[in-house]
Amino acid sequence: MTEYTVATSITINVGKRETRIEKIVNAKEIEEIAQEIGIEVGQQILQNGIKEIDQQIAKRIPKGWHNVGTEERWMISSVGEMRYKRRIYLDEQKH
Repeated sequence: MTEYTVATSITINVGKRETRIEKIVNAKEIEEIAQEIGIEVGQQILQNGIKEIDQQIAKRIPKGWHNVGTEERWMISSVGEMRYKRRIYLDEQKH
């Protein structure tokens, strides 16, 4: 029996960030792969969105606040568990 496949490609743009997802999908697994791609797209949108929002916040921090690095966080969402990093700030009273 001949194996049938189809190439898929999805480009995700969130702010200035672009992510491309490419897969070769086997006909026997098309439904399963479609679901996996849907989850991966959702995760990429969330991750890129969080990064973009963090960049916007960094441009508008209050006077007297200082960036002291980044912190890794975990998030549970409708598209699964995800790890992301965000900037950490201290205000003028070191809070």
